[in-house]
Amino acid sequence: CVSITGRFSVPRWRAPATLDEVLKSGLVRQFDEHKHPLRSDPKDWQSKWRKVALSAAAVGRQVLGKCLVALYIRGSVPRGTASDGISDVDVVCLVQGMKHEIVAEANELLRDLARDFSFASKIEMKFWDVESLTHEQLSVLQSRSVQLWPETAGEFSLQASEPPKDLRQRFAQLDKDMASVSSVLESEPRAIRERAAKWMLRRLLRAAAREASATIEDGGTRDLASCALYIRHLASSDERLLAAALVASVRGPRAAWGDAWRSDWRDAVYMLQSVTAKAASLRARTKEIGDLSAL
Repeated sequence: CVSITGRFSVPRWRAPATLDEVLKSGLVRQFDEHKHPLRSDPKDWQSKWRKVALSAAAVGRQVLGKCLVALYIRGSVPRGTASDGISDVDVVCLVQGMKHEIVAEANELLRDLARDFSFASKIEMKFWDVESLTHEQLSVLQSRSVQLWPETAGEFSLQASEPPKDLRQRFAQLDKDMASVSSVLESEPRAIRERAAKWMLRRLLRAAAREASATIEDGGTRDLASCALYIRHLASSDERLLAAALVASVRGPRAAWGDAWRSDWRDAVYMLQSVTAKAASLRARTKEIGDLSAL
Protein backbone atom coordinates (compact mmCIF):
# COMPACT_ATOMS: atom_id res chain seq x y z
CA CYS A 1 0.00 0.00 0.00
CA VAL A 2 2.88 2.37 0.62
CA SER A 3 6.30 3.10 -0.72
CA ILE A 4 8.98 4.80 1.36
CA THR A 5 12.25 6.06 -0.06
CA GLY A 6 14.86 7.74 2.09
CA ARG A 7 14.94 7.76 5.85
CA PHE A 8 12.51 10.62 6.47
CA SER A 9 11.00 11.11 3.03
CA VAL A 10 7.24 11.45 2.68
CA PRO A 11 5.73 8.06 1.85
CA ARG A 12 3.38 7.98 -1.13
CA TRP A 13 -0.08 6.50 -0.68
CA ARG A 14 -0.53 3.90 -3.42
CA ALA A 15 -4.09 2.70 -2.78
CA PRO A 16 -6.87 2.99 -0.21
CA ALA A 17 -6.39 0.63 2.73
CA THR A 18 -8.06 -0.49 5.92
CA LEU A 19 -6.84 0.46 9.37
CA ASP A 20 -5.48 -3.06 9.83
CA GLU A 21 -3.39 -2.75 6.66
CA VAL A 22 -2.06 0.64 7.71
CA LEU A 23 -0.95 -0.72 11.08
CA LYS A 24 0.48 -3.89 9.54
CA SER A 25 2.58 -1.80 7.14
CA GLY A 26 4.28 -0.07 10.07
CA LEU A 27 3.49 3.34 8.61
CA VAL A 28 1.56 4.08 11.80
CA ARG A 29 2.29 2.33 15.06
CA GLN A 30 -0.11 1.72 17.91
CA PHE A 31 1.00 2.12 21.51
CA ASP A 32 -0.90 0.85 24.50
CA GLU A 33 -0.46 3.61 27.06
CA HIS A 34 -0.91 1.08 29.85
CA LYS A 35 2.04 -0.93 28.52
CA HIS A 36 4.14 2.22 28.11
CA PRO A 37 3.64 4.19 31.35
CA LEU A 38 5.28 7.53 31.98
CA ARG A 39 8.88 7.29 33.17
CA SER A 40 9.37 9.95 35.80
CA ASP A 41 13.18 9.78 35.70
CA PRO A 42 14.65 11.26 32.47
CA LYS A 43 17.52 8.78 32.80
CA ASP A 44 15.04 6.11 31.71
CA TRP A 45 14.16 7.91 28.45
CA GLN A 46 15.72 7.19 25.05
CA SER A 47 19.09 8.93 25.25
CA LYS A 48 18.91 11.27 22.25
CA TRP A 49 15.30 12.18 23.03
CA ARG A 50 16.27 12.90 26.63
CA LYS A 51 18.95 15.26 25.33
CA VAL A 52 16.58 17.26 23.14
CA ALA A 53 13.89 17.36 25.85
CA LEU A 54 16.33 18.66 28.45
CA SER A 55 17.69 21.19 25.95
CA ALA A 56 14.16 22.46 25.27
CA ALA A 57 13.51 22.63 29.00
CA ALA A 58 16.66 24.70 29.42
CA VAL A 59 15.29 27.16 26.83
CA GLY A 60 12.10 27.49 28.86
CA ARG A 61 13.97 28.17 32.08
CA GLN A 62 16.26 30.64 30.33
CA VAL A 63 13.59 32.82 28.73
CA LEU A 64 10.97 32.66 31.49
CA GLY A 65 13.09 33.24 34.56
CA LYS A 66 10.93 34.14 37.55
CA CYS A 67 7.75 33.82 35.45
CA LEU A 68 8.20 30.04 35.34
CA VAL A 69 6.22 28.12 37.97
CA ALA A 70 6.83 24.59 36.67
CA LEU A 71 7.93 22.81 33.50
CA TYR A 72 6.67 19.52 32.09
CA ILE A 73 7.38 17.14 29.20
CA ARG A 74 4.47 15.18 27.80
CA GLY A 75 3.79 12.68 25.04
CA SER A 76 5.93 9.87 23.65
CA VAL A 77 9.28 11.14 24.98
CA PRO A 78 8.61 10.42 28.69
CA ARG A 79 6.97 7.13 27.72
CA GLY A 80 10.08 5.99 25.88
CA THR A 81 8.20 5.45 22.60
CA ALA A 82 9.45 8.42 20.52
CA SER A 83 10.12 7.67 16.84
CA ASP A 84 12.50 9.49 14.50
CA GLY A 85 10.79 11.75 11.99
CA ILE A 86 7.37 11.29 13.63
CA SER A 87 7.44 12.22 17.31
CA ASP A 88 7.30 15.74 18.69
CA VAL A 89 9.00 17.14 21.76
CA ASP A 90 6.15 18.73 23.68
CA VAL A 91 7.08 21.07 26.54
CA VAL A 92 4.49 22.68 28.80
CA CYS A 93 5.49 25.67 30.91
CA LEU A 94 3.27 26.78 33.77
CA VAL A 95 3.71 30.52 34.02
CA GLN A 96 2.63 33.49 36.06
CA GLY A 97 2.90 37.09 34.91
CA MET A 98 4.56 36.23 31.61
CA LYS A 99 5.15 38.97 29.05
CA HIS A 100 3.99 38.25 25.52
CA GLU A 101 7.36 39.01 23.90
CA ILE A 102 8.84 36.01 25.70
CA VAL A 103 6.94 33.72 23.32
CA ALA A 104 8.75 35.11 20.27
CA GLU A 105 12.12 34.77 22.00
CA ALA A 106 11.41 31.17 22.98
CA ASN A 107 10.22 30.26 19.48
CA GLU A 108 13.40 31.66 17.94
CA LEU A 109 15.58 29.61 20.29
CA LEU A 110 13.49 26.49 19.64
CA ARG A 111 13.93 26.91 15.88
CA ASP A 112 17.69 26.91 16.40
CA LEU A 113 17.33 23.84 18.58
CA ALA A 114 15.24 22.04 15.96
CA ARG A 115 18.08 22.36 13.46
CA ASP A 116 20.39 20.55 15.90
CA PHE A 117 17.86 17.78 16.57
CA SER A 118 16.36 17.21 13.14
CA PHE A 119 15.13 13.72 14.07
CA ALA A 120 12.30 15.35 16.05
CA SER A 121 9.24 16.16 13.96
CA LYS A 122 8.70 19.34 15.96
CA ILE A 123 9.85 20.99 19.17
CA GLU A 124 6.96 22.85 20.70
CA MET A 125 6.58 24.85 23.89
CA LYS A 126 3.19 25.76 25.35
CA PHE A 127 2.66 28.42 28.00
CA TRP A 128 -0.24 27.82 30.38
CA ASP A 129 -1.20 30.40 32.99
CA VAL A 130 -1.18 28.70 36.38
CA GLU A 131 -4.08 30.88 37.54
CA SER A 132 -6.41 29.96 34.67
CA LEU A 133 -5.82 26.26 34.04
CA THR A 134 -8.69 24.44 32.38
CA HIS A 135 -9.86 21.07 33.62
CA GLU A 136 -8.43 19.45 30.48
CA GLN A 137 -5.03 21.10 30.98
CA LEU A 138 -4.94 19.96 34.59
CA SER A 139 -5.70 16.39 33.49
CA VAL A 140 -2.84 16.53 30.96
CA LEU A 141 -0.37 17.67 33.61
CA GLN A 142 -1.47 15.15 36.22
CA SER A 143 -1.82 12.02 34.09
CA ARG A 144 0.09 12.55 30.83
CA SER A 145 3.17 14.57 31.73
CA VAL A 146 6.40 14.36 33.68
CA GLN A 147 7.48 17.33 35.76
CA LEU A 148 11.07 18.32 34.99
CA TRP A 149 11.25 21.46 37.07
CA PRO A 150 11.13 21.99 40.00
CA GLU A 151 12.75 18.60 40.41
CA THR A 152 10.77 17.94 43.59
CA ALA A 153 7.08 17.41 42.86
CA GLY A 154 4.49 18.83 45.20
CA GLU A 155 6.20 22.16 45.84
CA PHE A 156 3.02 23.84 44.65
CA SER A 157 -0.62 22.82 44.25
CA LEU A 158 -2.62 22.92 41.04
CA GLN A 159 -6.32 23.32 40.53
CA ALA A 160 -8.55 24.02 37.57
CA SER A 161 -10.09 27.47 37.35
CA GLU A 162 -13.26 26.10 35.72
CA PRO A 163 -15.25 22.84 35.49
CA PRO A 164 -14.90 20.47 32.54
CA LYS A 165 -16.39 21.71 29.27
CA ASP A 166 -19.88 20.49 28.48
CA LEU A 167 -20.84 19.13 25.07
CA ARG A 168 -21.77 22.52 23.64
CA GLN A 169 -18.49 24.04 24.76
CA ARG A 170 -16.45 21.12 23.40
CA PHE A 171 -18.06 21.43 19.97
CA ALA A 172 -17.69 25.22 20.02
CA GLN A 173 -13.97 24.79 20.64
CA LEU A 174 -13.69 22.34 17.74
CA ASP A 175 -15.42 24.88 15.48
CA LYS A 176 -13.04 27.59 16.65
CA ASP A 177 -10.01 25.36 16.00
CA MET A 178 -11.31 24.51 12.53
CA ALA A 179 -11.77 28.18 11.71
CA SER A 180 -8.18 28.89 12.77
CA VAL A 181 -6.82 26.05 10.64
CA SER A 182 -8.90 27.15 7.64
CA SER A 183 -7.37 30.61 7.94
CA VAL A 184 -3.87 29.12 8.00
CA LEU A 185 -4.61 27.05 4.88
CA GLU A 186 -5.46 30.22 2.97
CA SER A 187 -2.52 32.36 3.98
CA GLU A 188 0.55 30.50 5.24
CA PRO A 189 3.50 28.76 3.49
CA ARG A 190 3.15 25.12 2.49
CA ALA A 191 5.00 23.62 5.46
CA ILE A 192 2.81 25.52 7.92
CA ARG A 193 -0.36 24.60 6.02
CA GLU A 194 0.53 20.92 6.15
CA ARG A 195 1.38 21.09 9.84
CA ALA A 196 -1.96 22.77 10.61
CA ALA A 197 -3.88 20.21 8.54
CA LYS A 198 -2.09 17.38 10.34
CA TRP A 199 -2.84 18.94 13.75
CA MET A 200 -6.55 19.30 12.96
CA LEU A 201 -6.84 15.64 12.03
CA ARG A 202 -5.16 14.69 15.30
CA ARG A 203 -7.52 16.98 17.16
CA LEU A 204 -10.60 15.44 15.54
CA LEU A 205 -9.46 11.83 15.93
CA ARG A 206 -8.94 12.36 19.64
CA ALA A 207 -12.18 14.30 20.03
CA ALA A 208 -14.18 11.57 18.30
CA ALA A 209 -12.60 8.84 20.44
CA ARG A 210 -13.20 10.87 23.56
CA GLU A 211 -16.89 11.34 22.79
CA ALA A 212 -17.19 7.63 22.01
CA SER A 213 -15.59 6.53 25.29
CA ALA A 214 -17.54 5.53 28.34
CA THR A 215 -16.09 8.40 30.34
CA ILE A 216 -14.46 11.64 29.24
CA GLU A 217 -13.07 12.87 32.53
CA ASP A 218 -9.49 11.85 31.76
CA GLY A 219 -9.64 12.84 28.09
CA GLY A 220 -9.32 9.24 26.85
CA THR A 221 -6.34 7.84 24.99
CA ARG A 222 -4.18 10.15 22.89
CA ASP A 223 -2.64 7.38 20.83
CA LEU A 224 -3.89 8.14 17.32
CA ALA A 225 -4.04 4.55 16.10
CA SER A 226 -6.02 3.55 19.18
CA CYS A 227 -8.40 6.48 18.60
CA ALA A 228 -9.00 5.42 14.99
CA LEU A 229 -9.63 1.80 15.98
CA TYR A 230 -11.96 2.91 18.75
CA ILE A 231 -14.23 4.83 16.37
CA ARG A 232 -14.03 2.54 13.33
CA HIS A 233 -17.50 1.11 14.07
CA LEU A 234 -18.91 4.62 13.74
CA ALA A 235 -17.17 5.11 10.39
CA SER A 236 -17.62 1.63 8.93
CA SER A 237 -18.66 2.94 5.52
CA ASP A 238 -15.70 5.34 5.49
CA GLU A 239 -12.93 3.13 6.83
CA ARG A 240 -10.67 3.79 3.86
CA LEU A 241 -11.01 7.51 4.46
CA LEU A 242 -10.45 6.94 8.19
CA ALA A 243 -7.30 4.94 7.40
CA ALA A 244 -6.03 7.77 5.18
CA ALA A 245 -6.86 10.32 7.88
CA LEU A 246 -4.83 8.31 10.38
CA VAL A 247 -1.84 8.22 8.02
CA ALA A 248 -2.17 11.97 7.39
CA SER A 249 -2.40 12.71 11.11
CA VAL A 250 0.95 10.99 11.69
CA ARG A 251 2.87 11.45 8.43
CA GLY A 252 1.21 14.55 7.06
CA PRO A 253 -1.48 15.04 4.39
CA ARG A 254 0.84 14.55 1.41
CA ALA A 255 1.69 11.08 2.72
CA ALA A 256 -1.96 10.11 2.40
CA TRP A 257 -3.17 12.06 -0.60
CA GLY A 258 -0.19 13.48 -2.48
CA ASP A 259 0.41 17.12 -3.35
CA ALA A 260 -3.25 17.85 -4.17
CA TRP A 261 -4.43 16.86 -0.70
CA ARG A 262 -6.79 19.69 0.20
CA SER A 263 -10.04 18.17 -1.12
CA ASP A 264 -9.42 14.74 0.43
CA TRP A 265 -8.37 16.38 3.69
CA ARG A 266 -11.67 18.28 3.85
CA ASP A 267 -13.57 15.05 3.21
CA ALA A 268 -11.68 13.44 6.11
CA VAL A 269 -12.41 16.41 8.37
CA TYR A 270 -16.12 16.26 7.52
CA MET A 271 -16.17 12.51 8.18
CA LEU A 272 -14.48 12.91 11.58
CA GLN A 273 -16.80 15.77 12.53
CA SER A 274 -19.77 13.53 11.69
CA VAL A 275 -18.34 10.64 13.70
CA THR A 276 -17.77 12.95 16.67
CA ALA A 277 -21.34 14.19 16.54
CA LYS A 278 -22.66 10.62 16.20
CA ALA A 279 -20.58 9.49 19.18
CA ALA A 280 -21.80 12.38 21.31
CA SER A 281 -25.41 11.60 20.37
CA LEU A 282 -25.00 7.94 21.31
CA ARG A 283 -23.39 8.94 24.60
CA ALA A 284 -26.28 11.26 25.45
CA ARG A 285 -28.82 8.57 24.55
CA THR A 286 -27.03 5.96 26.66
CA LYS A 287 -26.86 8.34 29.61
CA GLU A 288 -30.57 9.13 29.27
CA ILE A 289 -31.44 5.40 29.27
CA GLY A 290 -29.21 4.90 32.30
CA ASP A 291 -30.85 7.77 34.16
CA LEU A 292 -34.31 6.37 33.42
CA SER A 293 -33.26 2.90 34.57
CA ALA A 294 -32.07 4.37 37.85
CA LEU A 295 -35.50 5.82 38.65
